Amino acid sequence: MSVLPIISSNVGGLAEALNSQNGILVTNEKLEQLENAFSTMITEYHAYDRKAISNDAKSKYSYNTIANQFYKLYNEKVKQHF
Repeated sequence: MSVLPIISSNVGGLAEALNSQNGILVTNEKLEQLENAFSTMITEYHAYDRKAISNDAKSKYSYNTIANQFYKLYNEKVKQHF
């Protein structure tokens, strides 16, 4: 899991995972936004809390968290059929 802030275009599910605390989201094919994001990241990199980024990612995307979500979903579906 990443402990670094990231710059990403708005693809896949990244828009749901990315926020001002862990990176910068840019619109696809908007070069000016990407350039601004690079500039911002360079000048504001120190302001990102790497420990907070790591803790947030672990709380949402760790193996245990995802396994528990699947387990709950599976149990809900089983209960619906019985």
